[in-house]
Amino acid sequence: MESTTPFDLNEAIQRWREDLAPSPAFRSGDLDELESHLRDASALLQTRGLTEPEAFLIASRRLGRPETLALEFGKVHGDAVWRTRLLWMIAVAMLLVAALDVARIAAQAGLLIGSWATGNGFLQGWFGVAGQCVVLGLGLWLVRLATTGRLRLRPLAHPNPFWFKRPGLTVALLLTALVVLRGSAGLLHALAVGRLEPHAVGQAFLVMTTGHSILILLSLAALAVMSGALLHRQREGLHHGASLPLTTFLVLMLCGLPALAAEKVPAAPNQSADANAANATMDQAMESWRAGQKAKAVEQFVTVDFSKRPLFPAGSILNYSEAQFAALNPAAREKVSQPMLDDVQVIKQIAMQVTQAATDAQAGGNGTRASQYLAQVKRCGEALEHPNSLALLKLVGKALVRMSSGTPAPGR
Repeated sequence: MESTTPFDLNEAIQRWREDLAPSPAFRSGDLDELESHLRDASALLQTRGLTEPEAFLIASRRLGRPETLALEFGKVHGDAVWRTRLLWMIAVAMLLVAALDVARIAAQAGLLIGSWATGNGFLQGWFGVAGQCVVLGLGLWLVRLATTGRLRLRPLAHPNPFWFKRPGLTVALLLTALVVLRGSAGLLHALAVGRLEPHAVGQAFLVMTTGHSILILLSLAALAVMSGALLHRQREGLHHGASLPLTTFLVLMLCGLPALAAEKVPAAPNQSADANAANATMDQAMESWRAGQKAKAVEQFVTVDFSKRPLFPAGSILNYSEAQFAALNPAAREKVSQPMLDDVQVIKQIAMQVTQAATDAQAGGNGTRASQYLAQVKRCGEALEHPNSLALLKLVGKALVRMSSGTPAPGR
């Protein structure tokens, strides 16, 4: 024998009000007035022989569908509707920035953990990518639950929540939260960079840039699919309480995520697989010079193919452009500045030693070797003057070109 739940008119009316409440077209007094009409109509229908559930069903249908009622009352309270929509757009835009800041914090936390786990800059960068991947994956999962209606957001869509009554306080709280998040990300970044070896900073950011770009593309693809699904649900009339904020959120994510996320890490300098030999040789020349093996450094420098880029090993800050270097966090720039200056000084010293070797070869009657050495110095200078080079390297490049032509170069 089946058991049926007794019909409760008050409970049915409460559910009916909850269906109307998310719309900004209704004020509290409007819902009270509609409820009064619904109760009166239901009571009248019961006096004509209908049961209580039948009377409620007929009365609610005669009163109008929620979408129809929202359209009618929206004409009366148009200012409130657009004010609410504007507040929603501002709120979700700030939430978007907050979400990206949380992802930034996760990336820096992963980088910090990586700095404890390994001394390899590339592996440290992947720790940062993993942290960001976890946060973005969790965020996309929550958005998917919300767009399919399995995550109810009715408290956010209440017609008169306190954050709409006190917008100034709400904005202040959100801005405070954003400042705290941004500050936390900066602090974690400074801590992580402080633990990295100078040579590992560029390697870590190279990996984080690559992983970050992949995650952004995957996130945009997932958001596009969820946006299409949500719009389809709306066309089919399958509404739930947060369709307006969710639609706004998804649109803002699709339009603004690439621009906002670009602040996370600088763009990766171009890398090419066929430049390994040139990188190794240039790196070997610099290492030989640091070890005091000047003659060996000269011979290695002469064999470098400066027509290939990058000129330096993968992850080296010397491969960055000036814009990419400026995009680094101040802590990272400070960390790599002195090693970068030391590397530039080594390049200048090797080039001057090669020029001196050319002079010695010319004095010894070996004009061919002298021309070869000077031509290599010129090729090095021209390569350093590339538009995508650091400003400091461009200046050094100009000096090397002058040096190769016999024009006196600036002092050391």
